[in-house]
Amino acid sequence: MLVSTLFAQSAGKISGRVIDAETGTPLPGANVIVAELETGSATDLERNFAIRLIYLGKYTLKISYIGYA
Repeated sequence: MLVSTLFAQSAGKISGRVIDAETGTPLPGANVIVAELETGSATDLERNFAIRLIYLGKYTLKISYIGYA
């Protein structure tokens, strides 16, 4: 006899916008990475991004864009 237990976990998404902090200029094509999961997304032309199927928890986002340090 095989007994298996499954636990449901809620998954959500991380979403937002990436803009230059000083000028408010949108940064389309910026890379947004969830450091702990090594997954991410790039911003669209309106500077929005969405990373889906993320389990609840605390994460560190790393954002990179050519020309920014």
